[in-house]
Amino acid sequence: MNKQIFYDEDGKEVEFNVKEKFRYNDNDYLAMEKVDDDSLIYLLRIETDQDGNEYLSGIDDDELEEVKDAYENLFDQGNEEVL
Repeated sequence: MNKQIFYDEDGKEVEFNVKEKFRYNDNDYLAMEKVDDDSLIYLLRIETDQDGNEYLSGIDDDELEEVKDAYENLFDQGNEEVL
């Protein structure tokens, strides 16, 4: 599993395990979980800036529900709660 470090709103490092990168409705998404708390899976859309660099973007509630269902269907995560 690939690990990534992000920073929360207070500037504190938070380490995540990247579970899956997947495609849904012509968009790429990343599923990840905190290293110290694997009870939630975070889903973010992968965007590309004008220079071709990838970055992660939050998604609204409607898109989240669709992507959550797609993730669960694709990867059969059954009992894990998706955020």
